[in-house]
Amino acid sequence: MRRFTGFSRARHKIQVVKQGWSWPAFFFNVLWALRHRMWLLAFGAWLGEILAAELLTFAFESLSRAGIDAFLLVFPAGLAFALGVPLTFGGWGNAWRREHLRSRGFAECGAVAARSVAVAERLLLTPARASGSGSANR
Repeated sequence: MRRFTGFSRARHKIQVVKQGWSWPAFFFNVLWALRHRMWLLAFGAWLGEILAAELLTFAFESLSRAGIDAFLLVFPAGLAFALGVPLTFGGWGNAWRREHLRSRGFAECGAVAARSVAVAERLLLTPARASGSGSANR
């Protein structure tokens, strides 16, 4: 069972956000941010990736011209960045999404335990949920 938080706003479909790790944010960080209308986050990540690639390329070329084995110095920095961005997005993506929804005027309408987003959405929309346990095994 996974935990989900629901958010609602007048004349908008309920938004359900899983708590914890986000695999889509890990694998598709900039596209994931665009999909969820987090424009500034997407732009910042995209710009950061371009600047890091340019900086690493510049460092590699400069060190190579100076006769230094650049690979051993630049590769760990590139690897750290290449793993750091997806790990950060995967770990913080859902928390960022919850905060983004709050900033857009969505109010938290409850938390449920369910097997999927669809089941969580159905539970959050069911009026009987107020008297129930808030979990589903289907």
